[in-house]
Amino acid sequence: MFLGAALIYFFQALQFLKGSDFLEAIDTAQREAQALVALDTFNSAWLIGLAAFGLHPIVLGGLILRSRVAPRALGCVLTLAGAAYVINTAAHSLLGNYTDYETAFIIMVALPSVIAEGWMGLWLLLRAGRTPGGTSPNHRHDRS
Repeated sequence: MFLGAALIYFFQALQFLKGSDFLEAIDTAQREAQALVALDTFNSAWLIGLAAFGLHPIVLGGLILRSRVAPRALGCVLTLAGAAYVINTAAHSLLGNYTDYETAFIIMVALPSVIAEGWMGLWLLLRAGRTPGGTSPNHRHDRS
């Protein structure tokens, strides 16, 4: 949802740069400045979206840990991945020298998120909705 909203600003920047007919009344320097503002707003909306997305695996991991329907380690890794998203977003917003540490933050987010999201996807495909005996909990043995 946030990416969709952020894309509005991206396309707005493109419109300022390609120079629609009604923008000819504005000089080139002003259009370029407006395009940069739109790109900066796109980046801010994208960061807000990443922080909001980070809350999703935290909640999902917590639910898994409480319900015990999936491996506890999966719940822990999902929670860790979500926290990494939130920490990275906060660091990007608050650290003036974020670019000095950008690679470390990207690795911090990428490792747990790839493991957690891949594992969750595989678990959903292979195990979700099945009882330990391998049948669906809604499967009826009698045909009355």
